[in-house]
Amino acid sequence: VSHAGRWFVGYAIGWPVLLAPALALGVPWLVSPVAGGFLVFVIFLLGRNLFDAKTGLLAAAMAALSPLFGLLSATAFSHAAVGLLTTVFPVLALNA
Repeated sequence: VSHAGRWFVGYAIGWPVLLAPALALGVPWLVSPVAGGFLVFVIFLLGRNLFDAKTGLLAAAMAALSPLFGLLSATAFSHAAVGLLTTVFPVLALNA
């Protein structure tokens, strides 16, 4: 994106890193659905770590059944991957 002679990135920092191997393999459409699937699992882990397994399962089910989550995980947008990378950090921090 160009504005007033300056360039700005339109995607999050990690998106090209995740997309490059998929492009090399010819399956760039697979990155967002896989990231969305992992995100549901990481949401479960975060809920379990913060509360209990039942809460983690409920949170993961709510995410998986959300129409917006499904839409964003099925498109070429970087939302699912950025959500995954953002949610992994607190899970790792809680387990450290």
